[in-house]
Amino acid sequence: RICQSFERMLLERVNSINQIKMILREEIKMDSDMIAEFTEVVAIQSETIENMNKYTEDQKEEFEKEIAKLKNIATADIASLNKTVEALTENLKAAMEEAINLKSYGEKLESQLGKEQETNEALQKEKTEMQSRLQITSEEKDVAIAEAEVLRGNLKAVT
Repeated sequence: RICQSFERMLLERVNSINQIKMILREEIKMDSDMIAEFTEVVAIQSETIENMNKYTEDQKEEFEKEIAKLKNIATADIASLNKTVEALTENLKAAMEEAINLKSYGEKLESQLGKEQETNEALQKEKTEMQSRLQITSEEKDVAIAEAEVLRGNLKAVT
């Protein structure tokens, strides 16, 4: 009886162990399926991340190229602007020099004009004096002609 009882107990334990084994196998199978599913999700996400990294790297390279182009354009524009500023500065210096020269020339002309006006005034005064003298001289000339005719008449009478 003890043996039968022990056998029964052992059989129950074996059955329990077999049930536990089956449950564990099912759980292991489910865990394996979940791990396989998780691995698949991780693989898909890894691929997505790789694609995103590649896209990001491609964009970075494209942006760097575009930035390099823009830097070159900006450098060329700055150089062009510097040349333009230099040319404008030179033109401004030349214009200022010309303005100074024109001012100096204008002052010289004004001075000469002033001298010419003084000369003209002096000449006008001299002209007026000469005209006055000429009037006197004309009158004297008329008197001299009259005297000469009288003398000629006297000479004819003597001869």
